[in-house]
Parts: sequence; C-alpha cells; structure tokens
Amino acid sequence: MKKQANLEIIPIAFVQKGNSFYLEYAISCAKKFNPESKIYVLAEETEQKFNGSVQRDSKIYSDSRNNFKKLYVHRSNSVFEIERFCLERWFILKDFMKKTNLNKVFVMDGDVLLFENISSNAWQYAGFDLTLSSGNCAHATYIMSLNVLEEYCKLVMEYYEKVKKDPSFGKDDSVTDMFFWGKLKDNAKFKVGESTDLVDYSAFDAGLTFKQNNILMTGGMKKIVFQDGLPFGLLEVGAIRLKCLHCQGNGKFFMKYYSTQKFPLFWRQRVEIMKFMRDNFSSKLNNESRAKLKLWFSKSKQF
Repeated sequence: MKKQANLEIIPIAFVQKGNSFYLEYAISCAKKFNPESKIYVLAEETEQKFNGSVQRDSKIYSDSRNNFKKLYVHRSNSVFEIERFCLERWFILKDFMKKTNLNKVFVMDGDVLLFENISSNAWQYAGFDLTLSSGNCAHATYIMSLNVLEEYCKLVMEYYEKVKKDPSFGKDDSVTDMFFWGKLKDNAKFKVGESTDLVDYSAFDAGLTFKQNNILMTGGMKKIVFQDGLPFGLLEVGAIRLKCLHCQGNGKFFMKYYSTQKFPLFWRQRVEIMKFMRDNFSSKLNNESRAKLKLWFSKSKQF
C-alpha cells in the first residue's frame, strides 16, 4: 500500500505476557496491511522473538503498574493472574507512551487478526478520542490521545482505593478491564467511536462468537468467507467486510488458517480436538504446566 500524502502513520501496540502460539499470526497480519506502521510488542516472561516488530520488555514500563498491583482485589470469574494482567497492560501502555512521546496508538489484543490499514482508516473516527467495540471492549482500539489512558488508569486506581477503604464497595461488580472502559465511556469526558458500526459496508469484528450486523452464524461462530485476501461476514443477501477478526477463546486455534487463508485437509477436525482439550483440561493445569504447554505450542507451529 502506497503512503498517502500527509497521512499520519499510527503505530500499533501489543502488550503480552507469557508465550503465545498465536501472537505471531496477529503481528504478521497487522504488518502485511500496515507496512508503514511501527509495531511495538511490550512483552514479558516469554522466550519468543517476533519478526516485523519492535520488541520491548514491558517491565521497563511498570512504575504505575506496580502501584496498581498493590491495590488490586480480584472480582472476576477469570483466572487471577490473567484478569489482573488485563488491567496491568493499560498502565504499561500508558507509561510506554509517556516515555516514548507517543500520543496516538492503535492497540490490539494478541488474538486479533487485522485486515485494515489503520492509518488510512483513521479518517472515519476523526473527532473521536478513542474507539471501542460494543461500547466497552478494547481488543482493536484507536487511542487518539494519551489523556485517554491517563483517565482510564485514574478510574481504575480510584475504584480499588475505595475497595481498600471499604471492602463492601462494588462487591457485586464483575470487574474486568471492560468494566472500566464502560465507565470511561459513561463519564462522557471523551468522544467514543463505535468500531462495529457499519461504514461503507465494513466494520471491525466484535468477536467471532458474537452476533453482529446481521452476520449469519454457524456452530456458534460467524460465517466467514475470504475474497481477495479479505474476510467477509455473510448476510442473507450480500456480505460485510470485516476489518479484523477477533478470535477470542477457542477462536485462537483458527488464527493460523485465517491469517494465511490456507485450509489443509482435516484442519477443522484438528481445531475441534484442540477446542475440546482446552475446554476440558486447561482449567485443571497449574500455572507452571500451563506455561510449559504454551511454550510447546509456540514452538510446534501446529496451530
């Protein structure tokens, strides 16, 4: 893709902890469609090196993260370490942007495949300070000002400071990073764009298992077809181009195939086997065993 005159090139950021068999597909896909953008991977506790990215140790950017960890109280059905890091990453990203003088970034979860040039696409969100999916999800998000992350982290800290003073405060809340993105949107300090809204019959994917824009579902997942290397969600009549595919949960096992559009014989059967293993055995593993399994997956290249 040719660089447009006067086009502001927006960097892309991932914040990762541990080994991942799927992150390389997210990075390579993002790089393919965004050759001008720097792709930053802020990672820790991993032995992996990711081609096409600028990889930094996220622990370097941990001043405010460490203050948050002292206050954190687990109020989620998710695994403690996973949910806490989902919040920590926003503190890491904030400190990284401050130390590197970045004011804008497109931040992605590691389970997202990007099929859009986010710099060329940014005009659709002119006047917005950030974008969210379904009002509270930041898996593929424009952060148009560092002030957004400053305010987000402030909201998080204020919440847990109240919990420390009064353990009954917010006790019925299901607290995830999405909880605070919803709070940020509700306080109306920033203009928030909705990334799943249709523009020229295209939109960001809310998630492969989420109903969206009347896209047909099969087996609990969107019906996806590829045309000229781009994914489309099928409608009763016609299709919607999806700017990304959010392969959350078991959808991670599809990322290799969606990113390359190569679907060898028995690929669906292999995915179904891995989905069964994850659903029935992953929760029974301790942290050490889970880390070893992730390392094996990252090296095996089977998915």
